[in-house]
Amino acid sequence: MTRKLYYEELYQTGFDAAVLRQENDKESVRVVLDQTLFFPGGGGQPCDLGTLNGVKVLEALEEDGTIVHVLEGPLPDGLSVVHGVIDWGRRFELMQQHLGQHLLAAALHSRFGLRTARMRIEGDNVSMDFDGVHVDEETVRQAEAEANEAIWRDIPVEVLYPGFDEVERHARKLPPKTTEPIRIVKVGDIDYVPCCGLHVKRTGEVGVIKVTALENHKGGTRVHLRCGRAAWRWLDVVCHETRRVQVELTCGPDGMFQRVLHLKEEIRELKARNGELLDHAAAALAGRLMRDAERVGNHVLATHILQDAGQEDVKRLFHALTEHRGVVALLAGVDAQGVSLLFGCHREDTEVDVREAFQRAIAMTGGRGGGSPCCAQGRGPLPSEGHGTPFAERQIKAALDAAAGVLRQKLTKQA
Repeated sequence: MTRKLYYEELYQTGFDAAVLRQENDKESVRVVLDQTLFFPGGGGQPCDLGTLNGVKVLEALEEDGTIVHVLEGPLPDGLSVVHGVIDWGRRFELMQQHLGQHLLAAALHSRFGLRTARMRIEGDNVSMDFDGVHVDEETVRQAEAEANEAIWRDIPVEVLYPGFDEVERHARKLPPKTTEPIRIVKVGDIDYVPCCGLHVKRTGEVGVIKVTALENHKGGTRVHLRCGRAAWRWLDVVCHETRRVQVELTCGPDGMFQRVLHLKEEIRELKARNGELLDHAAAALAGRLMRDAERVGNHVLATHILQDAGQEDVKRLFHALTEHRGVVALLAGVDAQGVSLLFGCHREDTEVDVREAFQRAIAMTGGRGGGSPCCAQGRGPLPSEGHGTPFAERQIKAALDAAAGVLRQKLTKQA
């Protein structure tokens, strides 16, 4: 059994220990000491990191009461004593995060009866899961305010080892029943909960708690928060970005939300107006294409290449053409990302099937796609000479001409 100095000397950063054994293999170096400050992780809190005689400790884990240190490399052979140093800055922040989570969980439980199913500390983020429960923003805001008041009261944090009967009477949540003493973290009259993790000694050391997000998670709610230094870093970024937004919006922080809503409405109106103008332009172009199109029996073949046009531009012209019966549209759109093909006709033109013509053209452009008799679409890479070159335009035109040839032959037979 390793002596767990991290419970005895919570704020100590260095220690000396006897080496009990070292196991070296191709994948890892595992070292066991008679005592250690390296917390192996637990209660949702990650393990400590640091060094043993200058060699990085990549992980600390507990196996049947023994703490195993996984190192980046081996220690010298025959070494009997090592000096360990934990990454104190990281440890302190984890203790801030862990106690901050306790305070918020206690507030949510005492005020609203909500029980935390699990919690996890990952980097600067703490997450708390509430299974099968919808936790709304106002509930969390009230609990957050209460938890921060507990921080500013600077309440001492105690660690107790009572029996199960006392834990059963007082604890916010119960561990499995046992005859062994249970490690309890007690925060004044605010919280009394079983926990194997490490926490700062006074609530004031947490500094501040800030909930950053709520999300639906497996039928319940996941609450994200940051505490202490991690919260300050997050708030620093948020405030910096907020000031930048205020400058762009020419407003103060109190007017940002309304200003954004106003801009969203302006954008919606502009998009609607832009759509109307594009529809008019597409209708005008469709009219010219139909007038100039080749007539085959009862149909016209409207072929066109749209330059610097994405899929939405091609679809807009396609709809303007195919709302008319008797029009077969063979369209290509070319932009920096590739070539879009869209072939089709009015859905009531059941005698037309564009699929064979489409497959001929899409193969010539090196793309893929498919569809129905009245609508086939796909996308291919840019022609080998690149967007906007005469060679590329000839390649695409050749593909459309080949497709038109297939349809011309079919429609002529029908006529």
